[in-house]
Amino acid sequence: MQLKITTDYAIRMILYLAQNESVIVSATEIAQAMKIPHSYLIQIGAVLKKSGLIQAHSGRLGGYSLAEPSDSITLYDIVAVMESTTLINRCLESDS
Repeated sequence: MQLKITTDYAIRMILYLAQNESVIVSATEIAQAMKIPHSYLIQIGAVLKKSGLIQAHSGRLGGYSLAEPSDSITLYDIVAVMESTTLINRCLESDS
């Protein structure tokens, strides 16, 4: 499976927020730390917010935070939100 760059950026954003779970993190800080273009991060943030994975906080001290505990967010949750089609057509592991 090949993921879009947007999905890669979304994973990075969620990862950074998970590492800073107890605080609201600015878009600028996330963009710089995770090497994501700022304007692209804002667009990704809107998608993740709409899906309920993150919260957006407005104001001078605004930014983003996780909407739920980091240990309840899976990689699949992020991929399912960001990828238009996610198909797994067969299991690659043996039954034994």
